[in-house]
Amino acid sequence: MDKIIVKNLILFCYHGVNPEEKIDGQNFIFDIEASVDLSVPCKTDNVDDTVSYAKIIKTVRRVAQSEKNDLLERVAQRVADELFLEFDKIETLVI
Repeated sequence: MDKIIVKNLILFCYHGVNPEEKIDGQNFIFDIEASVDLSVPCKTDNVDDTVSYAKIIKTVRRVAQSEKNDLLERVAQRVADELFLEFDKIETLVI
């Protein structure tokens, strides 16, 4: 299985258990590792046959910035759920 990796994606979000974290916000760093079979896109050179890095980043940004959560574990789970929902070619994820 091949890997698509997004490292050091910095997003400004409003997560945390302390009230000021939800008011002031802070930077969060996301590292995403998606296992994907890249054998087809390597042959076709067609972006529709793979998982686009840009689309992964857009999804992570949309999910992470859409609501305020206490736990980072919840944010990571929501991101994973949405990535699996949007990209059927992703076999496994590490966030």
